[in-house]
Amino acid sequence: MSRALPLTPFLLFYGLILTIDLFLVTILLADDHLTGLYNAAVTVGRIPYYLFYALALALLPTIAKTEAHRDTAATKKLLQQSLRLMLFLLVPLVTLLALYAPETLHLFYGQAFFQAALPMTILAVGVGALTVFYVFTFALNGAGLLRFPLVLAIGGVVLGLILNLVLIPLYGLIGAAMAVTTVSILLMLGILGKVFTHFELDFPWRTALFAALGAILIVLLSHFLPAGHWFILSSLLLGFLYLGFLYLTRAMTKDDIAPALQLFKRST
Repeated sequence: MSRALPLTPFLLFYGLILTIDLFLVTILLADDHLTGLYNAAVTVGRIPYYLFYALALALLPTIAKTEAHRDTAATKKLLQQSLRLMLFLLVPLVTLLALYAPETLHLFYGQAFFQAALPMTILAVGVGALTVFYVFTFALNGAGLLRFPLVLAIGGVVLGLILNLVLIPLYGLIGAAMAVTTVSILLMLGILGKVFTHFELDFPWRTALFAALGAILIVLLSHFLPAGHWFILSSLLLGFLYLGFLYLTRAMTKDDIAPALQLFKRST
């Protein structure tokens, strides 16, 4: 309970980061149709966040336990595994969501929401970055570092408010998506900087490089695969090809799978 209470103000400001763009779209554009389009883009674009929510919940008690036992090696190993897991899964998921934004919106909302595809493509990147911020905030919370994520969240709300007020009147829905994505990337960089400096982690440059190359591979190969009604099968195939690419280049090994499963089991 002592660790849960300080999270309350953070979650308040984090919730504002998630909703301020939609609120200002409603106020500034004063168009129910555009608001509906943006709401659809936001809802579908948050799929990565929902999927990685369990990882955040698992990290808090696990990090708290290793820190309580002053097991620095276990803490560092767990954080490195978590970051690698996000590179293995979050990068292709965000890439595929951005790539197949029109098809995904059509699946959930129908053809009428096709105009939300470009904002959703931009939002997918932002939500991916915000997911990293959220997950590693819980890691810092598990280590008793509560103030830094809160300061970042407050700064994110202020910057998000300013950017939305400037960009929405200029670029409409795309401006709102750009504002969220800019704030999210800055928050991600801030939290990762704190995590890496506090826990003295080594950044997995090789894994990150091959994850980026794998994302480029997905984009290139997508031009040779059917979209439309076949986009789910194409996405699955591209996802497997991405993981296969990482495995063949030895950026991912069998040792990366078992710890991930154990981490999720600890949250249940």
